[in-house]
Amino acid sequence: SERNEETNAAMRRRQEQLQKQRSAPHPGVIPISCGEDDNQIDINEEINSSKSNNQQHRVIPSSILRNVPTVACRVNISQISNIDPISCSFHAKFQLDMTMSRSLHDQLDAANELRFDRLFAFTNLGELDSEPSVVGFFPVQFEDDQEMIIMKVLIEGIFLQYFSLRKFPHDAHNLYLQLTSNIPAILKPDKGRTDNTAQQPCHLQLVQDENKPNVMRAHDYFMSRDTWEMGHHVAAYSYMSDPAASGSGKQYSHLYFSIDIRRYSSYFHWNISLPLFGFTSLSFCSYAMQEQGSRIDTNLALLLTVFVYKLVVASSLPHLSYLTVLDEYALFAKVIIAVNFLVTVLVDKDDDDGSDNDLWMVVLLILVSVWFAGTILFVVLCLRMDGLAPANQS
Repeated sequence: SERNEETNAAMRRRQEQLQKQRSAPHPGVIPISCGEDDNQIDINEEINSSKSNNQQHRVIPSSILRNVPTVACRVNISQISNIDPISCSFHAKFQLDMTMSRSLHDQLDAANELRFDRLFAFTNLGELDSEPSVVGFFPVQFEDDQEMIIMKVLIEGIFLQYFSLRKFPHDAHNLYLQLTSNIPAILKPDKGRTDNTAQQPCHLQLVQDENKPNVMRAHDYFMSRDTWEMGHHVAAYSYMSDPAASGSGKQYSHLYFSIDIRRYSSYFHWNISLPLFGFTSLSFCSYAMQEQGSRIDTNLALLLTVFVYKLVVASSLPHLSYLTVLDEYALFAKVIIAVNFLVTVLVDKDDDDGSDNDLWMVVLLILVSVWFAGTILFVVLCLRMDGLAPANQS
């Protein structure tokens, strides 16, 4: 019985310790001010950092921002065109639906905030074809009898987007519509303010609309369908800006809509990779010629052909300050032909006594092995890049 009592006492002490650990604050909890009343929010999840537009941003899930009014957003994309990786831009036409409560709508309307560059803006907007047109405000009633207002806006313009072409012609990208609001989501608390009767400033956060998904209808009129493959879904994710980026310590809500695109590579392989492979492989056939002069002339002609052919097809290739995958393969082909030409000049096929030169055969086998091994590696890399998701490539 004494042993049972000791066991029960130990179990009770262990339960008390566990209860204290559960009730103790997590070391990763960060208090964040949310409004003029200096309410505190405990964030039990680790706050990650990411870079966008050369600025540090603090990623905070929108669901944890209590007491902050939400604006549920969705896009209905009707057109994607003029995808230009060199100019780093694309053209988009879409409808933006913003759902908010009646009270938030009335507050924003009274403050004249229901307009472009205040309620909504785009950080990567280059040029608008025309001013965003508001289709209208449509009241809806939900099951909890809460009246909501849906604001529908038509937007058409050129959006800026960085394209990384290092994997060209197997490059894949994400086209972003970077929605934000110039109305802050988190306000810096005013410690010296004692007047609670003053009107509270507007603040809101942008979130993905959970009731209606984003719609992609741009495939029917996608004129670049022979060059690009476009995904059928629109992904969305949100984050909060870094308060250090604001002189007043405010944080703003951002909501990104992402469309996947991938380039069709067959044109470049049929018209560039395959001819380069043929020219370089033909250079090894020169060793079947008996006269050294004929071999030199053949390899020199093939070397010049590769350089001239690269200049001819240069208009269909992106002009970049770095080498793409296709550029590296073309450079590899030039090096093989150049080395083959030097070997033809420096190493004679026959010895002075008329017998075959063993050094010539060894060098030929090494060159052929290196060339075909490099080509196989190039093919494998291309196949692997075709299987990669485009999310992290641009």
